[in-house]
Amino acid sequence: MRRGALVALAVAALAGGVSASESRVADAAMAGDAAAVRALVAGGADVNQPQGDGMTALHWAAERGDAELADVLLAAGARVDAGTRIGAYRPLHLAAKSGSAAVARRLLAAGGDANAPTSTGAAPLHFAAASGDVDTIAALVDAGAALDAREPQWEQTPLMFAAAAGRTAAVTALAARGATLDATARVVDVSARNRQDAAESRERNARM
Repeated sequence: MRRGALVALAVAALAGGVSASESRVADAAMAGDAAAVRALVAGGADVNQPQGDGMTALHWAAERGDAELADVLLAAGARVDAGTRIGAYRPLHLAAKSGSAAVARRLLAAGGDANAPTSTGAAPLHFAAASGDVDTIAALVDAGAALDAREPQWEQTPLMFAAAAGRTAAVTALAARGATLDATARVVDVSARNRQDAAESRERNARM
């Protein structure tokens, strides 16, 4: 790694209150260096120490779909409920997003919450549906994921995420599991909203 990249990594880590040396397990997992992760774990390094943005080694294993690395980290006590600083993403969200059923199953078996929301309210099943991975969808539903869970901004269900992404197999799998086919998302009347905004603007100008 070039000196400039090392400096940038250190600055980013310090900005989040974490030194680069403290997050070395996460750094190794981010690089996909399984040997380094194993060596650090064997040496007693903290597997739960996050990088500046809250990403832990288990987050990176999930992001990369690396089931073997996830096994090593879980055996060493990696937390399945760790969340990122921005978005509150747990490892299960990233496994679902990457369509890694193998990692998702391991996280669920270790106590991962199949219905855990991100800061925007999206659940792991939303991400799995968008990824189109049928096996990940099955793993989440089998673990109790709500088929018709709605994210709060637009009230979209996982089936809507799958349809929007053109994931035909995921749509079929969710429908077969009993997802509601005629659910509707929140609709905004743009014309009415524009009229309301204009009226509020006139009121503010009148008070000035």
